[in-house]
Formats: sequence, C-alpha cells, structure tokens
Amino acid sequence: MQSDKCNSTRAILFFCITLLPGSVSVLANDDSRSVQLLEYEKVKATVLQYTLAAESADVDSMKTVFHEKAVAIGSILGRELIDTPESYFQFIRSRPSPHAVGENMITTITELKIDGDIARAQVEFANHWCTSGTNHLGLLKTQNKWKIISMMFWVRPSPPEVDQSMYPVGYCTDSSTTPAQRSGDT
Repeated sequence: MQSDKCNSTRAILFFCITLLPGSVSVLANDDSRSVQLLEYEKVKATVLQYTLAAESADVDSMKTVFHEKAVAIGSILGRELIDTPESYFQFIRSRPSPHAVGENMITTITELKIDGDIARAQVEFANHWCTSGTNHLGLLKTQNKWKIISMMFWVRPSPPEVDQSMYPVGYCTDSSTTPAQRSGDT
C-alpha cells in the first residue's frame, strides 16, 4: 500500500512539474517555446546592436534600433534629462569615438524579459566616455521588429581606479560627458 501511494505521488509530482511555467523540458514540436526562444534572440540582438553602436560611436547603426517616438529619461552625473535619444546621438557625433582614445567600453546585459510584444533589458556599462552606469531599455515589437521605445539611464563617473591620464585634455570633464540639454530642461 505504501508503495502504491509513493508511485501515485511520484506520478502526480512528475505531471505537475512538467506543467509548471518555465519548465526546463521542451518537446521538439513545442512551437510556442520555439517562438519564445526566437523572440528572445531577436530582443538580445537589438540590445547587442545598441551596445556595439555605443561602443563604436556609430550613430547610423544606433538609430536603426530606436523607435521613431522613443524617449530618453535619466540622470547624467546628477543632472536630469528628459528628451528624445537625439541629444545622445548629437553627443556621440560631437566626440571622438571611445576607440579613438583607447577606451574599451565594457557592457553586460544583466536582465532580459519579454512579455508579449514588449520587453525590457538592463545593461550595465563602464569605460564609456569616462563614465559608467546602467541603462534600462524598454522595447516594443513593431512590424515584426524589436525597437527601443524608452531608454532610462543612470550615468555616473567611472570608478577612481580608471586611469584618465590616457585621455585627451578635457575629455573627462563633467561638461564634456553631458549631452546638450534643450532649453528649459533642468
């Protein structure tokens, strides 16, 4: 009798575990899981394109991953910015690329979550125009492509152990790392 009870319990436990959301086992013909994996890879590719464009100061490539109505909201070295990504694009265009001055940007995607046709990604970065920080990217699937619709960020100075003597004079000042703000912004 004890053995029958254990077998029943094991069967129920096995059945329940295989039905749990996010279950590890995926059947080869499970189309919904395949679609989820494909969408995850598309979101990840969009975020990677954004980070690579930032690292190489490639504005043209970066623009392709942003939605035409995207917003940029955050704090740059303690200054609030609420704008479109255009101010960031202008900032990138006005500076030598990080590679040109020997700066090696480090980025890590620390979170990626998809919920239907929206997604979010968190990217930690360092060694980017003498700063480090966090980007929280909101993405929207539009016309079967993932686009960044919102970029929330917190930019802070690079850690003190970063040797800033290798940079050109004036490269690492507060004013040189703050994108132009529209009149009326605080």
